[in-house]
Amino acid sequence: MEINASKKVFDNFAKDFKQDKNIKIKINHTYHVVDLSLKIAKMMELNEEDTNIISHIALLHDVGRFIQYQKHDKYDDYKTGFDYAKAGSDYLFLEDGIKDYNIDSKYYDIIKFAIENHNKLKIDKCNNNKKYIFYAKLIRDIDKIDIFRVLASNDYDDFKDQISKEVKKLFDSKKIIPLKSIKNKSDSFIYHLSYVFDINFKESFELLKASDNLELYLGSLDVSRENEQEFKEIKDKILKYIEKRVL
Repeated sequence: MEINASKKVFDNFAKDFKQDKNIKIKINHTYHVVDLSLKIAKMMELNEEDTNIISHIALLHDVGRFIQYQKHDKYDDYKTGFDYAKAGSDYLFLEDGIKDYNIDSKYYDIIKFAIENHNKLKIDKCNNNKKYIFYAKLIRDIDKIDIFRVLASNDYDDFKDQISKEVKKLFDSKKIIPLKSIKNKSDSFIYHLSYVFDINFKESFELLKASDNLELYLGSLDVSRENEQEFKEIKDKILKYIEKRVL
């Protein structure tokens, strides 16, 4: 199970999809998440086996996005009602896509669990295996860290509308926000910012700070004059929360 060999297999998988901007963004995101997985594995002093597991989860975590885009021509989870993590899992483990990779079958269940739970509001605790939950938490953290870079690079959000009351209440309670609650682009900004409240490990917060991805995202936002003070308060709140979690 060697990550560089697996990258070549992934490249061949990605080539089967039309190579437009959105697919290229997803390929780029995948490789950034793999790089982050190797960095955090080193920070956590994971052994070679565990490093290989998390790097392969990182490589495969978004294969369902390619299938989603092929079917719907968009990545909008709420409007399409498409569970891309489950679609990716089905492709890998029901359609045997995983067999293209040189991965021992003894790792299949843990990879499957992490992939299926990386996009959910909460991890399914029906499987109370601590190692499974560890990897699910870790890929969720790494994925979120790079998502801030992706958002900043593509001018996804702005802060010109008034935040919906429900979204503001959830954010103030330090809770991640459901997609169904988003009413406008300001809500979308708060939704993405609330990812920070679902980051699990101290090392993940350290990596988030070191990456500058969050600051890049915050710096990319177009903020209306009316929202400047509120934006400053929200930014200060999230940065203080990160500082506390790093300590």
